[in-house]
Amino acid sequence: MRGWVSLLLVLVSPVPLWALGRVQFGAEFTFYSPAVGVMENSNPYERIPPGSDRIIERMRNHLIKNQPKGAKFIESEPNVDSHQSKGRFTSPNKWWFEWGHDDSVLEVITIPADVEFYQRYKVDMQDAIFASAANEGFFPATYLGGGHVNLGMTAFDGNELLLRNFVADLLFNHNELFLGVFNYDTHNGASIFVQTQRIRRIVMRIIDDFDHGGYRGDPKQFLRDIHSVMNLEGDVCFKKWKTGGSRQCYFGMNFSHHDEGTASRIELRGFRPQMSMDMWVRQIRLIKGRLLHLEKFNRPIPIRPLVKVAKLDLSPSVNHLLNPPVDPQEALAAFYLFVTEAGERWSDHRDYMWPQWINSNQLKIFEASRWFKKKERRTGDCERALEPDAAAAQL
Repeated sequence: MRGWVSLLLVLVSPVPLWALGRVQFGAEFTFYSPAVGVMENSNPYERIPPGSDRIIERMRNHLIKNQPKGAKFIESEPNVDSHQSKGRFTSPNKWWFEWGHDDSVLEVITIPADVEFYQRYKVDMQDAIFASAANEGFFPATYLGGGHVNLGMTAFDGNELLLRNFVADLLFNHNELFLGVFNYDTHNGASIFVQTQRIRRIVMRIIDDFDHGGYRGDPKQFLRDIHSVMNLEGDVCFKKWKTGGSRQCYFGMNFSHHDEGTASRIELRGFRPQMSMDMWVRQIRLIKGRLLHLEKFNRPIPIRPLVKVAKLDLSPSVNHLLNPPVDPQEALAAFYLFVTEAGERWSDHRDYMWPQWINSNQLKIFEASRWFKKKERRTGDCERALEPDAAAAQL
């Protein structure tokens, strides 16, 4: 299909040099009512969508009043460090979520936990959060805000190389992720590829400095320096719209929370709001799988963006918001590599990418290609070889 340059040219150690730290995720689910729409107010935290109070009252009735003894949730004040949260519900199983308002949507923030924890309680969370909202006419705000994924910095404890490779992998090499796969949002979770080439070169220079020992023992400064470069000066979308405010937080990867004690995290903003707990679990499982893949490398991976990005056309006659500046077929092939190298099945991640690619049959065309079928056959052969019966038959 295309001549892909494999990143596996990098030397790989058969055994990771460092163990992956504790991998924890926290969600930011957003809901809004199509019947109400977007509220206008100068302060985004005061844009309270009418009817959202009914969701909280339903939660009180469903999770506390109508539950038998021993199964009742506890309602309490939110964490004082969360500026937009208004309240917290805690399950008898010790998982919790906080609710609040953020720019015309109802936002739900969840407990930091590992993939296995979310898998264990995803049905209960679906009922408590998503079903409560849906019963009041509120649904995931697909094109408002974002389904931000918070990854705890504990994943990189003692492993500066993994941090560097994770940043390079998501920010540069797999540029398809924030250009249509996870989302294409040039306002609230933008790809670094909507910035000028000069900005990208500066960030690449910072990564190169890391590779030559410039940040040894100081990964926080490494993230601070990258964060300081990504700003409105090099963002053609932001300058075009002149919406004001600070631009540094609104990229696909936000590093502004990297040094907040136990709450230290990288915020992956370039995700559309998750439609269900099942989608959330699949996505964080994928990110963890990618970390496990990157952990195998014993040296910096080269920076080689896999997808060519066209120049953005911001003229009034072109609705760039609906058209990511990439070839869908190239983006799908790059994401296929991202998924399978993470040890995941393509079938678990094909449903949540850019809607126009699905609706315009780009996904169907990709899955009918010889490249895709060849890759799937190889993946299937490897999986069958790892099955106990198949392995025994080869002895």
